[in-house]
Amino acid sequence: MKESPIAHGQVTIDIEVKYNALNQRERLEDLMCLDNIQFGIHKHLTI
Repeated sequence: MKESPIAHGQVTIDIEVKYNALNQRERLEDLMCLDNIQFGIHKHLTI
């Protein structure tokens, strides 16, 4: 059975979109962690 190149391209795009969404979520979580650490340090310094 021969795959149509259009279908294959569509699957690749879907995977890339999902991968990018995952990366963005991880980056957001990293930023939130950084914010929490900075907030924690700030709180520690102000007490």
